Amino acid sequence: FLDRLEILRIQRPTVEHFPAIYRHALQDIARDAGISEASLPELSPSVVTAIRDSFKTGISLRRVKGAITKSLEIAAQHQTN
Repeated sequence: FLDRLEILRIQRPTVEHFPAIYRHALQDIARDAGISEASLPELSPSVVTAIRDSFKTGISLRRVKGAITKSLEIAAQHQTN
């Protein structure tokens, strides 16, 4: 069945793509949680900058989404305290 598999090579997203990556990650996280994006806690600019800077160093998109998810969890905990 591998004869129908086509490998596509794409370039790695650059830091200029980060705003769209961040926005789509928030949409995915909200959808997976079954809530609206507006219900997610807001991350501070310094947290978003730290995630963006990590992305610039070459971490994967999966790890970027994981960092955003963890940061949202921490922000939500601080909102309830």
